Amino acid sequence: MDEYKAEKKASQDKARKLQQEKSDALRAAMTPEERAQTDKRAKRNKLILLAIAASFVSLVVIGMLGDSGTSETSSSTSSAVTDNSGVNWSDYAPTVKTRIEEFIQNADCSSLQEEFDVADKNDTAQRNRVGVGNADLMNYINTSMEKLGCS
Repeated sequence: MDEYKAEKKASQDKARKLQQEKSDALRAAMTPEERAQTDKRAKRNKLILLAIAASFVSLVVIGMLGDSGTSETSSSTSSAVTDNSGVNWSDYAPTVKTRIEEFIQNADCSSLQEEFDVADKNDTAQRNRVGVGNADLMNYINTSMEKLGCS
């Protein structure tokens, strides 16, 4: 394998050297005006390539920023789905989780009961909207209320 790489490198070096010799011979045969034009063209091509490279880098950076925003969203969605509540929070407005978690933190049994009742009333509408009812949400609220000792 190393022998193959060495042969390939030697072949590439030889081709590069021949190309340079050709280029030098052509340049030597040119008039000063032709050399100036060739240099100008080479400079212009270099600037064009540099502009293309800068544009590409900009697009990559913008894409990464855009992807990072979507990854955060999808990671927060997947973490919401896989948290220990068992609730697919992406089926609900973000304020629902925040509100329920706040009620749990404050041991607000009456507000948790209200959330449970609202989820029960909206079960059919939720099922029609996302294809799944509120059973997981209601189970989470109920389990949380039991842990808090709500009656």
